[in-house]
Amino acid sequence: LADTPALRVLRLDDCQGLLELPDCLGRLEQLETLELTRCIRLRQLRRASVAGLGRLEVLAMASCEQLTKLTGGLGLLSSLASLEISDCRALPELPGGMGGLGRLTSLGAAGLAGLEEIPGDAMQGFDALVDLDLSFCDKLKTLPSSVGSLSSLRRLSLAGCRMMVRLPSAVCRLGALQDLDFTGCAALESLPSNLGAFTSLRALNLSRCLGLRSLPETISRLSALQVLNLTRCALLVEIPMTLTVITSLQMLNLSGCAQFRGTLSSLECLATVVLGYS
Repeated sequence: LADTPALRVLRLDDCQGLLELPDCLGRLEQLETLELTRCIRLRQLRRASVAGLGRLEVLAMASCEQLTKLTGGLGLLSSLASLEISDCRALPELPGGMGGLGRLTSLGAAGLAGLEEIPGDAMQGFDALVDLDLSFCDKLKTLPSSVGSLSSLRRLSLAGCRMMVRLPSAVCRLGALQDLDFTGCAALESLPSNLGAFTSLRALNLSRCLGLRSLPETISRLSALQVLNLTRCALLVEIPMTLTVITSLQMLNLSGCAQFRGTLSSLECLATVVLGYS
């Protein structure tokens, strides 16, 4: 590697014998893409191996099953736009000190089975982040209040986070958010009372939120909402009548809401309503 200083793309996917990255990798100053997907014996990403990769834009490390540590040196990757660490099931936490990733637009961290909480500083400095995927992080119970600083975020997926109990009210500061997915958050009992602050939200998926009993009245302020999915919210009895003022709403799915007793007669704007069982 030391003899290829002009290298821009390095793909080491499925190198199942790779235990660590050499320090000389950090001297590839022209490198833009580093792919390490399914390097199942890779245990850590050391600072020395990435410290000089100032032009790196894509770092893909999905399904590195034995990865237990990400170096704080990630914050030195000032050009990084995409970081993919999904299904690194042994990774216990997201590292702090990533505030230097001001150009990061996509963070894929789905399926981190050991992730119980996210440090507050792990969500700071991501001014350009558009897509955050934390789905199927089975032990994750909440998000840090610093998530409210992700001013460019458009998509947030928490699908399958079955231990997710609550969300900080700060999450409602995400004014650019368009797609919010809580599918399968079975422990979630309520949504923030200031939910209406999501004025750009187009799709809200609450399917299989088995503990959800009600929606806040402020949902009526979601002036851009087009899709509301409440499939199999088994304890949901009614929805706020203030939904009638959301003229953009086109699809409402209430299939499998066995306790629902509300009325839909005033929702003339809807193009699609799904009822019954699924």
